Amino acid sequence: MSIGAAFTPQSATFNITTNGSINTASAQLVSFNPVLAAQVAAQASGLGFCPQCVRVVNTGTAPVWISFTTALRTAVIAVAGTPSLEEVPVLAGAIEVFALSQVANVASATPYTLQVNTISSVASQVLYVTFGEGM
Repeated sequence: MSIGAAFTPQSATFNITTNGSINTASAQLVSFNPVLAAQVAAQASGLGFCPQCVRVVNTGTAPVWISFTTALRTAVIAVAGTPSLEEVPVLAGAIEVFALSQVANVASATPYTLQVNTISSVASQVLYVTFGEGM
């Protein structure tokens, strides 16, 4: 399938909740193989590989800043004079599709994983996340 085609889900949809404390970063580890012993906190994606895209729905009342990385990252909100180098905002009520360029981090104890890093100015906002292909 072409990445430019309509989004086609390849995984179940699961939710990720931002930190319960305002302006505090959190991360969710997602596994793309059976969850290994070293991944006890991982959300199992049900997939054996990281697909090309992810669809994110922000059901909250404020923007959520989000990034997808192979290593744990502390998410930050961009402010005047201090840009966010990795995170992008997903506005309240918005549905966004992001292309992923993740590859297996074979030097890691958890090589087939993805960190979903989030931060928000409002506590405990829910994001629905679905992995797939297409935009």
